[in-house]
Amino acid sequence: MIEVKKLYQITYDQIISFGTTLYSSESRYEIKRQVSGDEISFKMTLVQNTDNYVKYTSSNLITEDNYNLIIDHGYSLGAFHEDKMIGYMIAEDRKWNNSVWIEMIRVAKDYKGYGIGSSMLSTLESLSKECFKRSIEIETQNMNVPAINFYKKNGFIFTGLNMTLYDPEECDDEIAVYMSKDIEQSYIPPGTMH
Repeated sequence: MIEVKKLYQITYDQIISFGTTLYSSESRYEIKRQVSGDEISFKMTLVQNTDNYVKYTSSNLITEDNYNLIIDHGYSLGAFHEDKMIGYMIAEDRKWNNSVWIEMIRVAKDYKGYGIGSSMLSTLESLSKECFKRSIEIETQNMNVPAINFYKKNGFIFTGLNMTLYDPEECDDEIAVYMSKDIEQSYIPPGTMH
């Protein structure tokens, strides 16, 4: 049985046990910005890649200290099968806008496709609702169509783009895609909105 529960710490060994491949995608969203007078518009079109695009993690991005600082916020989760971590979600409490920001979500290769990521998102949504948060936010990339589809399937919507977030020397053609999911509240106690 798979159990999703609050994460209190993560180790470097646990992080690297998920491998160096972050994602692969056979398609991408091509994003075009058009400026005409006082009007600015963006168009996202799903297109096939010539080759399968594979994104690897850089070892300098894997910092357990940074993750553990975020874990202290109380919103990070782990998915476990027989006491082995098979998924994790690092999520930050953003008090300034009363939201939760997902920094990273990973599921072990052998466990993908079994609803573990969706289960972690559902658990985070319940936790966020209990804490009267207004939304859950995440950033992914236009090249990561599997992630975009996953978030859409779980009720997230497109909320923005940043066409210059990634260094083109390191992340050719990657554009930041922001998505969010509103948390429905039946009652918001006084003083919880900032």
